[in-house]
Amino acid sequence: MYDTAGPMLLARSVVGVLFLLCLGTGLLRRSRQNEVRRIWPEVVGEVIGERSVIGASNRRPVVRFTTRHGETVVAERRTGFAVVTPVIGKRVPVWYDPSDPQHFQVQVLALDRRGSISFVLAGILAALFGILLLS
Repeated sequence: MYDTAGPMLLARSVVGVLFLLCLGTGLLRRSRQNEVRRIWPEVVGEVIGERSVIGASNRRPVVRFTTRHGETVVAERRTGFAVVTPVIGKRVPVWYDPSDPQHFQVQVLALDRRGSISFVLAGILAALFGILLLS
């Protein structure tokens, strides 16, 4: 009979380490985002268009917002999720750098927070880890 204790221990260890890395990455990214959102001013913006991401059907929202000093900014979001559902016309919260309003964060979708993907992966890995423990 083949002893599976060694390979199962290795599999559990790898999945456990990956889980901890995903969870840690998600927590770090969320912490950094929350810090920015605490420091930068928040205004309401509107998604006025979308730009296609090269080689994909996903689009990045183009957002228009007015800073607290009355400057109107129109810019494409460069970070975060590319969106697959139409969001044109949606009013969204925008956090911007007062010294450079072209540098901003916007939350278009509920899952559109830094670290969210890491948390989803951590959940999947936790489920896999549980399955491996029961095997």
